[in-house]
Amino acid sequence: AKRAFAKHLSRTHTFEQFALCCTVALLEFIHNLSHALDRLRLVLSGKTEYDACAYDGSASSLHITHTCSKGIASILNGFFFHAGEVVMRAGEVVTPAGAGLLASAGYASVKVHAAPRVGIISLGTELVAPGELPARGQIRDSNSSALMAEALDAGAEPVFYGIAPDDEQAIGELVHRATRECDFVITSGGASAGDYDYVTALVRREGVVLFDRISMRPGKAITFGLLGGKPYLGLSGNPAAAYVGFEMLARPAIRKMRGFAEGVRPVQQATLTHGVKKRQDRRFFDRATVLRDPETGELLVTEAKTQNSALLGTMQRANCLLRIDEGPCELKAGDVVDVVRVDLPEGTVL
Repeated sequence: AKRAFAKHLSRTHTFEQFALCCTVALLEFIHNLSHALDRLRLVLSGKTEYDACAYDGSASSLHITHTCSKGIASILNGFFFHAGEVVMRAGEVVTPAGAGLLASAGYASVKVHAAPRVGIISLGTELVAPGELPARGQIRDSNSSALMAEALDAGAEPVFYGIAPDDEQAIGELVHRATRECDFVITSGGASAGDYDYVTALVRREGVVLFDRISMRPGKAITFGLLGGKPYLGLSGNPAAAYVGFEMLARPAIRKMRGFAEGVRPVQQATLTHGVKKRQDRRFFDRATVLRDPETGELLVTEAKTQNSALLGTMQRANCLLRIDEGPCELKAGDVVDVVRVDLPEGTVL
């Protein structure tokens, strides 16, 4: 009250002004007293409404901005999790958000599946390294680069053991070394039951061959077995066949070893833009491209002009594999077919 009177008296020059200032100062004092009593009453009564305040930096000034409820800007116990609640399930990928979620539950570290080491070997005397100039009767080794990239994309740690010539001892040394050092061994070439198919004979002799043919195009000549208790996969030497074989067999296996819940690429239906004749009994995985019609929104799929298993260019430009099940058939333009989306990760909802 004294400060209120002093503030107004300092500006007074006449009796009328003095009387007016006294009245204003008294009303201001009564108003401030009323607010102070209200605050005291709230505290004594246990009510939960308090004023939010802003401090302007001076030692004697506090500005009341608005009324808020008790508990604002606070987190209650059990708000994030309840006792016994599962924070993250096995098979879930620990994303950046998941890392923070685990930290909020008190987990500074958790056990995860290690990336399997996948040993990759190219077989064939005719092969030279990608950076070398092939001589007559030679060809650059493209499979090792493609398979290492595929293994890395699947979540594995690829290890390249080099090119093995068509020599039983040389092949045996590389395969044994890869088996000792890796969790999964993959070779390409030398899997056609020919004169130089030493690796299948090695697995059959020292391990177990579970199959050495598969009813699939491309990539019929595929060997799978166990060597030293570890999985071995022998893919075709033809680049596109090796690529598709990896997609269909090795990639799901690697994701299983990584602990992923989803193991297969998404499959969707699309309408053929042309006819397809199939005379063989094998299941086909033809390289193709699926696009959405800008006018109708319909998904349309078109096969690559050639399905030669030696050509990787058609695989590079494809975003799907047209799946045609076993048995001869003739598909027509407008038929609805299944396509495996190799451009999308497992678990994608289409």
